[in-house]
Amino acid sequence: MRKEYDFSKAKRAREVPRLTALRDAARRKKRILIMLDDAVIAGFRKHAEAAGSAIKPRSIAS
Repeated sequence: MRKEYDFSKAKRAREVPRLTALRDAARRKKRILIMLDDAVIAGFRKHAEAAGSAIKPRSIAS
C-alpha cells in the first residue's frame, strides 16, 4: 500500500456509469428466504460441479 493516495481525479459512484447501473439493479431486487432439503442442496451442488462452477456459500449453506 502507498503511504498517500491522490484522490484529486476521483469520481462519485453516481458519476461512473457501471456503478450507477449496478446500484439501480440492486434496487429492483428483493431478498427472500427459502428452506430446502439437504437432498435438494446436494442436487444443486452436483449440477454445479458438473457444469464446472460452484455454488456461492452465502446462497446455499453447507
